[in-house]
Amino acid sequence: MPRSNRGGALRVASGFLAVVALAGSAAACGSSSGLGERRSPAPVPPFHSGFADDVAAHMAAAGDRLWVAVAGRPTLRGRDRMTSFRVFARTADAWSQWRRVAVPMGRIDPSEPFFIAPWKTGVCVAAGHDRRPKILCSRDGGAWTTVAAFSRSARIMDLASSMGGGTLAIALVGSRLLTVRIGDDLKATPAARPLPGGPVLARLGDGDGSQPLLAMRRANRGGTLSVYGLRGGAWRTMAKPLDVGIGPQLGGPVADGDDILIPVVQASNGAWPLRVARLSSGHLTLGPPINHGEGSAQGLLEPGSGRPLAIWQQHSAGRGRTFRASIYLKNLDATSAAPRLLWTGFDIGPGDLAVEPFADHLWALTTRARAGHEDKALRVVVGPLG
Repeated sequence: MPRSNRGGALRVASGFLAVVALAGSAAACGSSSGLGERRSPAPVPPFHSGFADDVAAHMAAAGDRLWVAVAGRPTLRGRDRMTSFRVFARTADAWSQWRRVAVPMGRIDPSEPFFIAPWKTGVCVAAGHDRRPKILCSRDGGAWTTVAAFSRSARIMDLASSMGGGTLAIALVGSRLLTVRIGDDLKATPAARPLPGGPVLARLGDGDGSQPLLAMRRANRGGTLSVYGLRGGAWRTMAKPLDVGIGPQLGGPVADGDDILIPVVQASNGAWPLRVARLSSGHLTLGPPINHGEGSAQGLLEPGSGRPLAIWQQHSAGRGRTFRASIYLKNLDATSAAPRLLWTGFDIGPGDLAVEPFADHLWALTTRARAGHEDKALRVVVGPLG
């Protein structure tokens, strides 16, 4: 599997081990039901971050806006100790232009993950800023408010919005995993009793609309995956933990009817498979790889507009300093056709991916090679799926 020092959420196993080390020292296509029946939307102006190299990116839909946050390098010269950070938005109007939104966090720590998530009709962003993990929120794209600032030894593991729990953040602080909820008053308050921390990766998700979910992956005992539901101010185990092996945890749980699906990337010595763990009737089971062909896969699941979708990238041996790369999208319906190929080419390693329902269409965020600089830089591409 290609080794990459990209700063995005899609990280290779070395990134997982770095999280483990940090946690210890501080003591993480398609079938007709969702893709094929959609009419092509009006032409959308291309998205440009303005960076020479898009290091990491995330996307969220909130209110009548689609938001994209990008961390990047303004030039292709030497690496800086801090990464520039920009936020963009567009409205649901078919001819809307992408607009850069001023945010008082122009540079962030490239060693820390960052996130963007809906908050009511606005958004919140979480990132390492001024040597401290912080969460900032904006009402409808207006002024930003700092709602939480953690200690320097803390690490924000995820920021997400659920129907049942509002906007939540998970942070590893010392040996505890803390959960905070961002309320209507733009204040962060504890949402659950702390969980044991340690060498973990934790990602939030949504269940049946009545409770938020948490997938937590530990490095002990070969790599155990646990799923929790938030009930009565506590994270409660929903099934016996499942040994899935070491690997990056790139996304959280996604509802599939009465079942819950969790993406599992297994960082084996050979090709890395992307598999789906299913929580059904109180039991966790691990399905077969959903990726096929040459290359190792890294990806996540998204709710889509019906059945859950899987989006992933596969990398294999390339040429020079590049890898052969492909990006796929698949509806997880057992009767669906082969995965849909979104892009193929050569690039320097994995980047971020996302799918969001917005303005009656599914929108995809993919990270691809920058033309003419395949061995140096990536670029973020955002647009509706026809």
